[in-house]
Amino acid sequence: MEENINNINKELWEICKEHNIEWPVNKKLVVRIINTKEESKVIAVKKQKDEIAKSSLFPSEQNLNKLGVFTLSKPKRKFDFVKKVVNSTGESVAVELKYKGWLGASELRVWLIFQYLYNQEMQNNREKFIEDGKRIPFTYAQICRLLKIEPKGENLQRIRDIIKNLEYAKIEIENFYNKGKNQYKTLERFSIFPHSWNVWKLYGKKDKRDFHYIVINDFLMENLDNGYFITFNFDKLMSIEKPIALGLYLKLSSSFYGSPTKQLYIKYETLCNYCRIPIYKSNSYINKQFNPALDELVEIKFLLKYQWKDENKKHIGIKFWPGDLYWADREKRITSC
Repeated sequence: MEENINNINKELWEICKEHNIEWPVNKKLVVRIINTKEESKVIAVKKQKDEIAKSSLFPSEQNLNKLGVFTLSKPKRKFDFVKKVVNSTGESVAVELKYKGWLGASELRVWLIFQYLYNQEMQNNREKFIEDGKRIPFTYAQICRLLKIEPKGENLQRIRDIIKNLEYAKIEIENFYNKGKNQYKTLERFSIFPHSWNVWKLYGKKDKRDFHYIVINDFLMENLDNGYFITFNFDKLMSIEKPIALGLYLKLSSSFYGSPTKQLYIKYETLCNYCRIPIYKSNSYINKQFNPALDELVEIKFLLKYQWKDENKKHIGIKFWPGDLYWADREKRITSC
């Protein structure tokens, strides 16, 4: 059964969809539901109520997800310029910073949070939000809470530094796709956040209120508004602990979508380029680099399993199989977008 589990997942998913049963269901019920016993379907409906929380979907702009601009393991030294990374598709991206620093996993999480907040404003306060120039209101304490860290002292200062990194970084992308104009730009250079406002200054320096506005770059905002994005479950995304696991979650969510019933193969070097991490030659170093992140994705059921592909006893790539969480996210995307 283990060899055919992916086909069973697909068949089970189609049965659940046909009978209006939320996905995922308890794995123990897989065979019973495949046998189409009506009582199994009833049990599955009861079980899923306790197992599945309502998701909070939000769109995330696809250029940055597809190309990868964030360094997902800490570099040995700080730098002013991150060298250009050429992907297997021939597309490339470079990040230039005005001061010592880098765009890392923390910056990626905060960027995802602001896309989530943008979507919340568009859904709940659309007219006023547009009238105000789509300025996203936020507090540092709010960002801390969404990151699931305590809003105090060092953490608040860290959020300030992260937002400054995202403002100051200049991203250069070849083949930047503009959905609104339905065309590729041969070269686009921009900051993720062109500007932010510290609102308490309007009330005088004695007022200590922590309240701010920020705007997303026009190119990225247009793509969010015009459908060039992929949707993610915000709570699941924020619960991912390992930075490389977060990067793989973003990349594989897009890559699986075209053919979700088949295994997906990606070269090791391509994954390193996407995550902007060192490329190692030793299998032992490669395992230490990737396996903890891959195991986390299996543990949260985003992956069913993974398998290294070797050539001359050297890791050259990874095969991925989508898991129950991927299927659940896929179904929610289909029904929500």
